[in-house]
Amino acid sequence: VDCCIPREFSFNSLVDLRKEICQKADNKLVELFKKHLLIGFFDSENALIQSENNVFLINNNEILRQFFYQLIIFSFGNMGAYDLIIQSENSSTKNLSIYQLLLLEEEENEKKVANLCQILVKNREILWDFFSIKIILNSINEDAVLVAIPCLINGYLPEMEGLPLLLYKLANVNYEDEKSCYSEISLALADFHLPSISEEDYENLNEEQQNIFKKQNLRVERTLRSLIFPALRNRFLPSSELEEYIKELTSTAKAFKHFGRC
Repeated sequence: VDCCIPREFSFNSLVDLRKEICQKADNKLVELFKKHLLIGFFDSENALIQSENNVFLINNNEILRQFFYQLIIFSFGNMGAYDLIIQSENSSTKNLSIYQLLLLEEEENEKKVANLCQILVKNREILWDFFSIKIILNSINEDAVLVAIPCLINGYLPEMEGLPLLLYKLANVNYEDEKSCYSEISLALADFHLPSISEEDYENLNEEQQNIFKKQNLRVERTLRSLIFPALRNRFLPSSELEEYIKELTSTAKAFKHFGRC
């Protein structure tokens, strides 16, 4: 089988989810993002973009959540994967235990965590075959281990701190209903892929901590600017539901008219 040839699926549920995206697409917003340029970041949640002669303030998370969801739905069963190889202090590889990760979300309920692990193990074929989330059983102790996550945009690896919440959401998916299953997994992955810019109060941190947060924020901003926002131009079908998260601030014509009087 040629791995370069995308697999095709005719599941009614998947066809419906893709149709919903296409039917909800707002032509005006599609054009806005197709022609946009990123100006910069207003704060941790909002960015400034220019599209043709207009400047807009947009909510990053709401825009990108819908964008990543669409990428997953349209890349169903054809996503690449990042292998998760964690180096421990003694330079040996360290497995990402599903149980230990879920304990970070449910610290005081080990019985519930064990049940959540069983759900993920039971549905690991769906997660791997369609969503590039690979869970294997450790050959030594039968512990469930996370060894791969999907690659939605080449070069973009989400923050690993979000893995416990991702697994918790995946364990609470309705796996009995096909359409709900695919949609809920896609939404969980979309949330996991949202990049975040920290708003830590630097004044309360020492110099070393300040530098760590500043470097992290710069890295996130570079990723948004060089990888994620450019992908919005030709791979995004925004719905009219996003209008409330897109505020027109001004147009170059209005600005020229105003400042031209000065």
